[in-house]
Amino acid sequence: MDSLFKHAGLAIPLEINFAISGCGRVVREVRAALMRREREKNLALSAAASSIQSDLRDAVAGLLLQSQLALAEPGIAPPLAERLHLLLELASNLRQRLDQPEPPVAAPIIRPPMRSAPAVMYSALLNQ
Repeated sequence: MDSLFKHAGLAIPLEINFAISGCGRVVREVRAALMRREREKNLALSAAASSIQSDLRDAVAGLLLQSQLALAEPGIAPPLAERLHLLLELASNLRQRLDQPEPPVAAPIIRPPMRSAPAVMYSALLNQ
């Protein structure tokens, strides 16, 4: 059984005792497993998005700081100062966009198609 779980990949492993589980229970177990998987996927996506957003904020803060320091240097040529001002403006705009809260995304409701008990049992046996 452990080797089955190790090789399941992205499949959702379920342990079901068909001797005591009726069709309704199997359907509930499958739906609960699909909902758990969707929740875990959404949590992973949220964590990845937060990590990327944090990395972008750090990079933009560095751009802002370095462009401000470069503009503070004495004797900068006017064309270079103009480009640095443009870089500062672009980085400021990007920072404002990163600081805006994102609208919440509703998790989709997963409702697997209803199948008869023999079909559910057959597909469960095939996936072992």
